[in-house]
Amino acid sequence: LERRGCDPQSISVLDIKRSDWIRVAGGLFDVNFYRNCAEPTGGGYGWYVKKLTECITEAHAAGGGEQKVLLIGHSAGGWLARAALADEEVRDKVACLTTLGAIHRPPADIASCVTRGALAYTDREYPGAFLRDRGVGYVSVGGDAITGDNAKQQEIANDADDVYSARGEGSSGRVAFTSYEAVCGRG
Repeated sequence: LERRGCDPQSISVLDIKRSDWIRVAGGLFDVNFYRNCAEPTGGGYGWYVKKLTECITEAHAAGGGEQKVLLIGHSAGGWLARAALADEEVRDKVACLTTLGAIHRPPADIASCVTRGALAYTDREYPGAFLRDRGVGYVSVGGDAITGDNAKQQEIANDADDVYSARGEGSSGRVAFTSYEAVCGRG
């Protein structure tokens, strides 16, 4: 964003590390997680939604409370941002939600969804651009730079493949395939 001319003082980034996602295991203490009807604010994902709403509130205040926030969410951060916008105090601080590579609809076989119902709840309760009439803009970006491929052995084609291969995950194509298959039923 800085390279595009945005003032670095006006950019806030939610501090989430890959290892933080182990906190989704908190859903194991939520009966709805077992019933496949988890909510995005429940034991599995509530920590993320809470952290995101705090970040939005802080970013809005840092801008003097006058300027609304442009919210950008990648992958699970995209659909969880929709859930965060259910909070009226938060939604009034957001001008637009842009999602990058985010799944917005659960798989046809809801029992196979790794979110244990949280994505289905979000899609049902906060469908698509559910705040469009309240002035919140929506942009959803997808691409095909990395195409899902379930092959265990693939040629190293890019820097991302080097990283995934070193971690024993195969390639970026395999990671994309397994990640999207787990969430939306198709790799």
